[in-house]
Amino acid sequence: MQLNRHDNYITFKPPFPLKWIWMGLLFLNLIVYDLTAQINLKTQDVVDLFEDHHHGVWINHFTGTNSEQDQIILSLGNDQKDYKGIIQNLSTRTITFIEGTYIPDTLNCIITDSTGTILGTLLGSFQDSFLTARILYNYKKQGSLIQLKQIPRIQSKLLDCPPQLNYFSSKMDSIKYRIFIQNNGDGIVMGRLENWIDTITYILRGNCVNESCNRSVVNVYNLNNIKLGQIQLDVKNSNIHLSKLIRVFDSLNLKIAKNYPFACKTNTFNSSLLSAQYLNLDDKAYIKWINDYIIQYNQKLALEQTGTDSTHLQKSFLTMDVAWISDYWISGDILITGSNNKTNKSSFNYSFRQNENLDIADLFEKEVDIKLLIDPLIHDQKTKLAASGTKGYKHFIMNDEFKHWTLWPQGICFSSEANNIWGTQHLLIPYKLIKNQIRKNGPLKRVL
Repeated sequence: MQLNRHDNYITFKPPFPLKWIWMGLLFLNLIVYDLTAQINLKTQDVVDLFEDHHHGVWINHFTGTNSEQDQIILSLGNDQKDYKGIIQNLSTRTITFIEGTYIPDTLNCIITDSTGTILGTLLGSFQDSFLTARILYNYKKQGSLIQLKQIPRIQSKLLDCPPQLNYFSSKMDSIKYRIFIQNNGDGIVMGRLENWIDTITYILRGNCVNESCNRSVVNVYNLNNIKLGQIQLDVKNSNIHLSKLIRVFDSLNLKIAKNYPFACKTNTFNSSLLSAQYLNLDDKAYIKWINDYIIQYNQKLALEQTGTDSTHLQKSFLTMDVAWISDYWISGDILITGSNNKTNKSSFNYSFRQNENLDIADLFEKEVDIKLLIDPLIHDQKTKLAASGTKGYKHFIMNDEFKHWTLWPQGICFSSEANNIWGTQHLLIPYKLIKNQIRKNGPLKRVL
């Protein structure tokens, strides 16, 4: 992450590679590898767990993640009487075994190690090709949630993301409403609803109410993070229905225009493990850009951990919160949570035309002083925002730099750092306020 050439508006850029240091580390046998390489599904090993398997054993394989974002493979067998299976944690490189009575659509098993010692219990349920289960180990106070998807028999090397991890947007309806939704795969739903006639944006945050996540209940907030109410979202086929929110908007039926999957990747360098989730697009330059970032960032983490216990993996997690994807760019935030549970945020605005991340200066004519243009607009909105809150809220708003910026359909959004009390705050600068300074042949020419 580097500062832009115009003061302190931050743009997401891969860290500069420390070439010679990294080459030296490579000669010290520090191996970089991708855990999406060929994996052993242990089909025969599961069959061998059954004493009498000559009458038939049904084997299914599942992949996904647990609450710690470890990559998990479950190879599960049943003979219509019992379940037996093997759990591989590819991140910690551990193997455990499960066993329980066969009940269709339900998994209730004990977990053991290779010696037969009971380590805990696993309780889960099947929904179509998905398995959601909770693991409780005897030696841990808190349980772990695993979300897995069944692997087709011909597939043996691709690790899937958590079920229902995706991003979609709708077409604009006749009364100029449009919705953007991201399902995070852990039951959390987030997004925006925009009204283009009144230039109003609502923030949506909530949870799925079923395993397929085609129904969710979300809270509706304005850009000041004030809760306006709660609605239900129902997705069916290519349509999404929003229930009515009294005094805010009537019920809406919107047509889903595009639905994008996520890709999941785990990279290990020395004692640093970085698990990443990012929007998966059919664009080679974009995929190279994000993959290069994952590798370089993890190498940077490994260098920072020099001197720590190399036998203990330091795990970090990278995820992408998508703000907007158009035909010309993808915009959003990269969130990286380290082993200390602290999260760093960096905004990105990747151009498909230029095959690089945009600098804020790329949006404006060369003679425009970005700081002189943007700072007064941000200060004016911060003042209005702070006036509606408490003394503590005012202090937070006025002292945060709002240095993270993303492109939204209606304007440039500047966001704060996440606050434990007030969350993330947003300041939206409409394009119409700065249209005279926007570069005529620049990236924004098609949205004006």
